[in-house]
Amino acid sequence: MSVDVVVAAGDLVIRRLRDDDEDYSRMTRWRNSPHVLRWWDPDLPPRTIASIKEEYQPDTAADAASTACIIELEGVPVGFIQFYRWISYAEEAAHVGIPFDDHAYGLDVFIGEPDRIHRGLGTRVVAMLSDYLIAERGASSVSLTTAVDNHAAQRCYEKAGFAKFEQLLDTDTYRGERVRSWLMIKEGAR
Repeated sequence: MSVDVVVAAGDLVIRRLRDDDEDYSRMTRWRNSPHVLRWWDPDLPPRTIASIKEEYQPDTAADAASTACIIELEGVPVGFIQFYRWISYAEEAAHVGIPFDDHAYGLDVFIGEPDRIHRGLGTRVVAMLSDYLIAERGASSVSLTTAVDNHAAQRCYEKAGFAKFEQLLDTDTYRGERVRSWLMIKEGAR
């Protein structure tokens, strides 16, 4: 397995985001796609390669607090997923209202290619990464947030073993208002 591969199963690979123009260009295109932009920082201005590089380049370092990854299906990049220990983002977790301990992880995900959404890929990816975090990294829990009106994402995460915990206001804004979201949690090692 390549050193940049985090976890793989069959035709699905989660690999680290590479510090190169190809990955930054792909991320720029995905982040500006309407189906991603609707749910992922929708009030931000259009993304540029420079802004994407500024945002994600720190996460390409081996010792980064957040691990930014590309999702590949049959060797083709199709989406993005990142994971982190909440203890590294304690202020943000407290501000939003996310309970955590030293071994709690969070993740964020989107499928970037429009022809790959609504095909069960998100469920497979989220299940694969959360199971990896629990089994290999000793995660006590894995959590994520999703807008209360993003029913497709909620079904995806429930199929991956997550349960709705409580509603909260995420830090993302939509039309100037913080996004009311479900905190969803998958319990892990205790």
